[in-house]
Amino acid sequence: MRFRFAKRLKEAGFPQDAVYGTFFFNGMGNLIFIDENLEGSTWATYARCPTLNELIKACGNRELEFRVRNDYSCVRTNAISNEDGVPLWFEGATPDEALGELWIALYASTLRGNGR
Repeated sequence: MRFRFAKRLKEAGFPQDAVYGTFFFNGMGNLIFIDENLEGSTWATYARCPTLNELIKACGNRELEFRVRNDYSCVRTNAISNEDGVPLWFEGATPDEALGELWIALYASTLRGNGR
């Protein structure tokens, strides 16, 4: 995942909990590991870099369909479809970014409405 996309997830309301074993981009885009000394910290300029597994869990109990190539990835679920009921694909440069796009579509407006 790129720093720019991690910032997008943060702005959309993705949880930023600094839990042991998670990764964050610092304000300059360098990846840092959260160890016992950093656990529970908060930073205005840092953005969490969730793993693919964390993103799958964050999307909830849904069936997901992936298409992955070396230069392109996309994911879809029946939870979001067009007017004909066809599930929409969410694209990204990597599988985690495609899944992040899906998470944003599923939850960003709901989280903003709750004051997050």
